[in-house]
Amino acid sequence: MSRRPARETIAFAVALAALATLGGVAAASVASAAPAASTAGGGGATDGVAPANVDASAPNGSVDYDGERLVVQPATGQSITGTTTLSEGTQVTVRVRSSDSANPFLRSSVATVDGDGTFDVTMNFDEVERGTEFEVSVHYNGTRLATAPGVVGGCDPSCDDGSGSARFAEQLYTATAGETVSIPVTLSDRETATVVFGSDATNVVIPVTVEDGNGDGRVVLQFETAVDAPNEHGMSAKADADEVTVPQDVERPESLAPGNYDLEIYESADYERTDYEGERPADVGAVVLNEPTDDPATTRATDDANGTTTVGTIYGTGTSAVGDSSNGVSLVTVGALGLGGLLAVIGVVALVGSFD
Repeated sequence: MSRRPARETIAFAVALAALATLGGVAAASVASAAPAASTAGGGGATDGVAPANVDASAPNGSVDYDGERLVVQPATGQSITGTTTLSEGTQVTVRVRSSDSANPFLRSSVATVDGDGTFDVTMNFDEVERGTEFEVSVHYNGTRLATAPGVVGGCDPSCDDGSGSARFAEQLYTATAGETVSIPVTLSDRETATVVFGSDATNVVIPVTVEDGNGDGRVVLQFETAVDAPNEHGMSAKADADEVTVPQDVERPESLAPGNYDLEIYESADYERTDYEGERPADVGAVVLNEPTDDPATTRATDDANGTTTVGTIYGTGTSAVGDSSNGVSLVTVGALGLGGLLAVIGVVALVGSFD
């Protein structure tokens, strides 16, 4: 057998091994030259894990309101509250911007976060037209934490039935000044209504929203015509389940003067509203307060169980009665006086006869 082919085979194998070795070195060089993925300097997350220098719990917040939007009144001192995840003492900026180009306005106020994460600011909307819509936004270090829609005045859609009727049970209510007047209100297919007591003519205007809490279709509004301090509204509901709501800025004297006071009822739950000029009420009525009478009643009488029979009632401090010794002049006293008079006449006659 020839050895030349074996020698050529060995040389070929050595050449292949050399080529494989050179290929591995080249691959290793390429791999070492490729850039590695960054995990610092604010780079993106790998496999859903945030880099160590990025805050995974960014601050956020919310604005408090009931129903579909925040409702403030066209008045001063309107409160806007909310909650954030920021630490106590952190300051946030609350902005209110009109979303109605016809009535543009912008309000801004800084609030300090409390220990429970809440904040509270007070703003004035007394110069903003009722019905103007706006957006509330809460900001911290250039970041918007929360937003909420809102409107100036009016009732949130969720608080008004939008149907049904409200009426007074009667049109005239009479009481003595200083007493409590009961004003029954009938609610049909609705739970709320607003009663307005008084008018500009009487210098007393008190709007009060009544709510049927027990579902009987009736709220008895009780109104104190005399209160302990000025500007106390004196309104309450007779039934514990029913509710009444009155604005905080009611102005009224401690005691209402005798006279006539208008009553109007509106199918609305906007208890903060005080101006109903030009709007037609659902029903009207009146409260008549009479002059109080302080004098006690006295009687003229004889012949009851105590020797007295009433024959009339008079008012004043004088008394006139015939009865026993505890009720006036006794019959014994009257008889003694009559007998004395008779004896006096007999004595005069006897004296004249002796002169004859």
